[in-house]
Amino acid sequence: MADEKDQEENRTELNIDDMDLEDIAEALDKGEVEPPRLIEPTLEQSFTSENLKKFIMGDITWAQLQGMTVDEAYNIAEYGYSLYQEARYHDSRVIFEGLIICNPYDAYFHSMLGAVYQQLDMKEEAVQEYTTAIDLDDESLHAYVNRGELLLQNGEFDRALDDLKRAIELDPDNSDPASVRARALAMATANAIKELQKVAQKIEGEGDQ
Repeated sequence: MADEKDQEENRTELNIDDMDLEDIAEALDKGEVEPPRLIEPTLEQSFTSENLKKFIMGDITWAQLQGMTVDEAYNIAEYGYSLYQEARYHDSRVIFEGLIICNPYDAYFHSMLGAVYQQLDMKEEAVQEYTTAIDLDDESLHAYVNRGELLLQNGEFDRALDDLKRAIELDPDNSDPASVRARALAMATANAIKELQKVAQKIEGEGDQ
């Protein structure tokens, strides 16, 4: 008890303004000064009329309005991605749908939710999310490749090839596996179209005979 009382007395006597960094570090180690404490903003402080106006105008996100930092949001996204890798798609869906409510302007969140929807066979929803991701970031490589693949499955070859070509342009050095997949898909699609054209020409030729 005496030691605690002495430390408390020392804290009141020390003036941090008169100390350099080494002295402050030493005082912290000895317990002579209290470390600064991060005080989270209250709801009343976050939901000011100014912040609400910024939110309505799109200058800040719901997460920022509530006091969530970008780093905190991406830590949650990293967890959502790990769930996706573990094939826990329903759990991952909950994470990314929640993140998009908090920040609807993040292309990565939309692209990942599209990937989750694609694994859950929600193809239309996946295409919508990829499109939103591309609208927010026209260099969203994975969104172009994944949307292109879905468009191919839907028989929309021209749009699909446009997406795949854009993906290839974004990564000319093949440094990302997604662009390698884009090249493979584009080549296979181009070859398939050529074969279909040959078959169509052959049918037309037989019809003329």
